[in-house]
Amino acid sequence: MIDSIRKDTPLHNSLYYNSEPKVALNMCQLLLRKGSDPNVKDYANLTALYVAAMKGRLDICELLVNNGADPNARCGFYSITAFHIAALKGKRDICEFLWNNGFDGKTSLHFAAGKEYSFKLYLKEATYLMKSVEAYRQMQRAKAKLYLST
Repeated sequence: MIDSIRKDTPLHNSLYYNSEPKVALNMCQLLLRKGSDPNVKDYANLTALYVAAMKGRLDICELLVNNGADPNARCGFYSITAFHIAALKGKRDICEFLWNNGFDGKTSLHFAAGKEYSFKLYLKEATYLMKSVEAYRQMQRAKAKLYLST
């Protein structure tokens, strides 16, 4: 069942809107038992695993991967994985879990260049991603200032 306005799944909603950790975990367990697909993407092109990694929820990341979530699924505007967002957020425990449970270790540049892992490429991608995020934030601040000035 998908919300026709925002295209969120109940699984995504349990992660976005449950601030109580135990409630979110219990909801995810129930929804997965009832057949929710952990690889469905929401309105922002994010999987539930990506959202759980972004929120720092190792327990839910473990639950999702154990129920078939793809740790290599490319998500969002920048086409990054749950591993990448966890790394950007400084969630080392989640990075280690994903690394040991199916993440292939490739960055977006590998797909573009078709080359094997290179730390230099990873640093370049991370730098580009951080600059892109900062540029997006500046754009959002400028829009907010423009809106407030009218």
